[in-house]
Amino acid sequence: MFRCIRGHTVFVEPLRPGAVVVDLGANRGEFSRQMEAIFDARCYVVESNPILAARLEQDGAYTVWKCAVAGSERSVSFHLANNNEASSILELTERSVHSGGVRETVEVEAKTLETLLAEIGCRCVDLVKMDIEGAEVEVLRTVPTSVLRRIGQITAEFHAHEELGFDIRQGIEEVIDRISRC
Repeated sequence: MFRCIRGHTVFVEPLRPGAVVVDLGANRGEFSRQMEAIFDARCYVVESNPILAARLEQDGAYTVWKCAVAGSERSVSFHLANNNEASSILELTERSVHSGGVRETVEVEAKTLETLLAEIGCRCVDLVKMDIEGAEVEVLRTVPTSVLRRIGQITAEFHAHEELGFDIRQGIEEVIDRISRC
């Protein structure tokens, strides 16, 4: 049985109380709050936007990883869009109409999914939610197979629609094929 939670499709059958959920691109934390309320999940939230991360931290419901998730460890330019659900480490172009334009660009630390999971301290993860505005392909292309095999399921919001301005359709097909083989 599948269920839509804050716009993300989740296979609910394997989720039990205490399920480990890693929320990449937590935004305001609504997905994690619903996962906690519905499944009594243990949620770990990651948010790149320093303003949203500070609000999540101030809320005190979760430990917040204030970083981007990318294919390699580095400092990245994070483009804060006027629509905070459209901020990205990818360049927001004129075609990125969903973004409402870039308000400012800040530097943030980027971690790999492997490093992030090690910091969280979870050997196995029941669900990874990825809503990281186009960076999903880079992360899923580079994460080691051994790490993918420790994740029960991934729900990813791929951002390939032309109005978002990211040319990642081919990459999406490649990472879906890679995950299927794992």
